[in-house]
Amino acid sequence: MFKNDDAALRFGRQIVLPEVGEAGQQKIASARVLVVGAGGLGCPASLYLATMGVDHLTLVDDDVVTVSNLHRQVLFQQGDVGKKKALVAEQRLRPISPGMVGFAVQFSEANAFALVIAHDLVLDCSDNFRTRYLVGDACALVGRPLVTAAISRFDAQIGVLSYDGGPCYRCAFPNLPEPSHFLNCAEAGVLGPFVGMVGSMQALEAAKVILGVGGRPGHLRLFNGLDWASYDVAVAQNPRCPACSRTVTHDDIVSPGAWPLPLPAAHCAHSVPVDYELTPQQLRARMQNTHGLLLVDVRTLAEFEVGHLPGAIHGPLDDILQDKFSPPPDRDIVFYCQAGNRSRACLQHLLQSGHTRIFHLVGGLMDFGPLDSGRVF
Repeated sequence: MFKNDDAALRFGRQIVLPEVGEAGQQKIASARVLVVGAGGLGCPASLYLATMGVDHLTLVDDDVVTVSNLHRQVLFQQGDVGKKKALVAEQRLRPISPGMVGFAVQFSEANAFALVIAHDLVLDCSDNFRTRYLVGDACALVGRPLVTAAISRFDAQIGVLSYDGGPCYRCAFPNLPEPSHFLNCAEAGVLGPFVGMVGSMQALEAAKVILGVGGRPGHLRLFNGLDWASYDVAVAQNPRCPACSRTVTHDDIVSPGAWPLPLPAAHCAHSVPVDYELTPQQLRARMQNTHGLLLVDVRTLAEFEVGHLPGAIHGPLDDILQDKFSPPPDRDIVFYCQAGNRSRACLQHLLQSGHTRIFHLVGGLMDFGPLDSGRVF
């Protein structure tokens, strides 16, 4: 029985479920859950974990709140802009989850094992592949269930991995996708309710793991938020997986060179020679001193119309990859996008086609910063 009537009243609607009951509610209360990332997924996931009764909740994120976060990151308000996300989240959720802790640090190879070992279950709500592999590898090596999810526009995937000896994140994703697929929310766009729904689904999957009910561990559910088309993919365990195919001792973890595991190779075998890359500083100099320089914005038309570099023309990624856009051979051309990934893919394609007077902006507009006039676009 619960120690006070308030707890029974607060959680009564879920205690009445046969799959939960008082024993299940006690499991939820005592579970130690780690959430990596306080963005569009981590905010709703953390909120629902707290409200369903998880008393030992840890949120890790070193980023600060920006205005562009507010349409989907439901823990934050206008007055939080500029503050550390993890600390704001702790302030919001501590009254609900007494053991809530927010760490305003980056999840890294230095703290991954300590954080994962201290928890029973991990939710990966990060937005980059380096962190996803770090989280997945740490969960696989020390044996912690992982609830992973990712979103691109209206496509989403969610699954439970490294559970009960099953396949891990590397088994599911043995290769990095091509650079042109490295689209974050700023590049691809995202609708708040959709990302909120997926984050809530992560909390649901976490609850099922805690309670030991339902779910399909070792599978990924892929679905589309526009037409609700969905299907399951069974993840085959790799018997030679560097993360989950071996038993790891403490000595293995701390031995020099054993951690972190290297990122897997990308599907795309072609890299961009440095001679064809421009840093933001180099592009600034060329824009001031080079006549006839052509800037090509490879983002979507909607992104281009919101704003672009002065004098740039629109040449979308798909058109270039399908050879519908042919660069003039007598001009130096610089391709750019939001973060540098799509422009790199364009450069790879055009180099293979024999073009030479072409470059791409490393880091894209995100790293370019303001022009001398005070505006980028």
